[in-house]
Amino acid sequence: MAQRYRHQLARLLIRLTHLRHRNEDMMQNTKALAIGSTLAVLLSAPAYDARAESRSFEVSPGSRFVLDADWGQVDVRTSQGTLIEVDVERAEKVLLEFDHGDDALSVRSRTRDKGLFGWFGNERGPAPVFRVTVPNRTHLDLTTAGGNVRVANLEGSVAAVTAGGNVVLGEITGDVESRTAGGSIEVAAASGSVQAKTAGGSIRIGSASGSIEAKTTGGNISIQAWVGPVVARTTGGSMDLGQVRGSIDARTTGGSIVAALAGQPDTDSDLRTTGGSIDLALADDVAVDLDARTTGGRVSIGIPVTKQESEGKSKLRASVNGGGPGVTLKTTGGSIRVRGMQGAGR
Repeated sequence: MAQRYRHQLARLLIRLTHLRHRNEDMMQNTKALAIGSTLAVLLSAPAYDARAESRSFEVSPGSRFVLDADWGQVDVRTSQGTLIEVDVERAEKVLLEFDHGDDALSVRSRTRDKGLFGWFGNERGPAPVFRVTVPNRTHLDLTTAGGNVRVANLEGSVAAVTAGGNVVLGEITGDVESRTAGGSIEVAAASGSVQAKTAGGSIRIGSASGSIEAKTTGGNISIQAWVGPVVARTTGGSMDLGQVRGSIDARTTGGSIVAALAGQPDTDSDLRTTGGSIDLALADDVAVDLDARTTGGRVSIGIPVTKQESEGKSKLRASVNGGGPGVTLKTTGGSIRVRGMQGAGR
């Protein structure tokens, strides 16, 4: 009898053990299903609920607007009012801080943490857009690490910096400083000095009445007209420097140089290229001393000179209108032409 009870008790213990293991498996499967369902819902849902944020601030004429953003497009327009209006599209993607004073408004924007989505490689999607309306008389200081910058006509200075886009500026009554590491720069006009630097695009300036510094490692440089000295550098394109009323310091290793001295320079000029030709036009009353040399072509001059020294067809020294500031022209990859304003072939 005792032995039969022991056998029954053993069978009961075995059945209880099987039931416990099956319950544990069911619980594990239930947990896994719950986690998988949660992840599916999270990953199928949009990362953000799109929304916009708008703020307005009263400022005095001549105030400064500062934007410091680590991501986003920037579009600045002007009005005749006294308000700075900041409209941010896709504002849910960034954290915004506003600092308002009597003569300045500063906006700081930082991208929100992507959280769980960052683990699965989800893209951030379209960038936020900062649409700003400022009084016509405002100074701008704009920085974004990932987007284009556009500014309308403005009475004030502009500093525009982006690490990943183009910069397009209208007619600016003031100094301009623009830098980008991944795009082109365009300035319609500036009544002050212009500093434009890019590592990945072209530079185009309509006109300026101050000094110009234009440097790029990945494109052409084009300037229509300016009054004041210019420094131009490119390692990946040509230069069209328009009509200049000042000295020229231009160097390129990847193209030709076309320029016109429309007014008498005060200091020496130096134009050099290792990858193309040089075409320089001079106004009738410009007085300079020319020093032109090429190792890959010929030097030709189509204007009257008062003194001339040449060595074959590749070197020429000449005084124009009695001489004046020096103009050095050198190329190792093309010809050099010096002409009158009407004969520049533009």
